[in-house]
Amino acid sequence: MRTISRRDFIKLGVASAAVMAVESQLNPIAYAAEQLIEGGRSVNRTSGLPRSFLPSTCMQCPAGCGIIGYVEESHLVKIGGNTKNLSNQGTLCARGQAGINAVYDPERLLKPLKRVGARGDGRESGAWEEIEWDQAMEEVTGALTSLKSEGGSRKLVFLTEDRFEDDLGTRFTHAFGSPNAIGSLSVFGSNKAVANQITWGADGDMPDVANSKFILVFGANPLESNPQYVGMARRFINGLSSNQAKVVVFDVRLTNTSMMSNQLHYVNPGTMGLLILT
Repeated sequence: MRTISRRDFIKLGVASAAVMAVESQLNPIAYAAEQLIEGGRSVNRTSGLPRSFLPSTCMQCPAGCGIIGYVEESHLVKIGGNTKNLSNQGTLCARGQAGINAVYDPERLLKPLKRVGARGDGRESGAWEEIEWDQAMEEVTGALTSLKSEGGSRKLVFLTEDRFEDDLGTRFTHAFGSPNAIGSLSVFGSNKAVANQITWGADGDMPDVANSKFILVFGANPLESNPQYVGMARRFINGLSSNQAKVVVFDVRLTNTSMMSNQLHYVNPGTMGLLILT
């Protein structure tokens, strides 16, 4: 029978705490989601109202975790993790659960806003007015038609901060005759994406840390920050607890991940690449 040392026990305790925010109060929700998917029935434990469910994808961050939306009387009342999703496997962080506010937030924009005041004035100053969608489409279409007829297609700039809109925005802008599609990768993550594509042939893959025996971490902090945070944190903890993986971390500071490592080696800022090459 394998024994566990006091040091390893404390490390696993810290590991569990690191992902507590991810899994706290989520197991009952994940279980309920699984029952629904398998054809079960769900009711609100307070009101007793029956609930239906809608599987979807969380859009609150680049991870795109699988979610279940619980619906009562045509109203979304709760968002939980989808147990059938291979990435987050039923768990969902606080930000994902707060996604319900994207539907019911009192300050949500329900119609287009048109500037009627000076540039730089806030909404409270009356610089913007609410218009109907048909009017917005007509004005935008008219402006684009005039721009193209005057030979000014390349003057169009399409801006978006949502990576899920990047592809559509790029295709539309190029079809219009302009190269000026500025998406989310133009302002963050593009250097990493290109480097990963050149080095590994893909970007955004999920490493199989759950089944690894030896994990090298160079400056990363998967238990605190990662594009696939929920799924990565779960797999990392599983690798430590179930697979007894050995973790060696190289970092400039003490992080949640380095606290759980078997070895931590401090390096000077700016020398990580040199260390890897050696």
